[in-house]
Amino acid sequence: MNNLASFLHTKGIGIIWIGAVFGPVLVVIGVVEEKVTHLMLGIGLLLLVLWSIIEGFKALRYHSKSKFIASAFVPIISIAVGTIFALFRVTKLN
Repeated sequence: MNNLASFLHTKGIGIIWIGAVFGPVLVVIGVVEEKVTHLMLGIGLLLLVLWSIIEGFKALRYHSKSKFIASAFVPIISIAVGTIFALFRVTKLN
């Protein structure tokens, strides 16, 4: 069972990292171009990333630095990168 949990955690972290980069971009596309599907997908990804960040800080409280880095630190940096991409998208449209 431990191998299955590790496998699922690894897949989840990958989705969270991707969602942290593309979530802000999808939200901007959904708002600027009025595409509800993009907006809902972006909000969903950002909520998943927020949950991961909370879990990462809980792991830090239990002295699990590797889980903190994977679940909180990298997504925070990735959200910053995604926000920069989203800002480029907005300035390109105007």
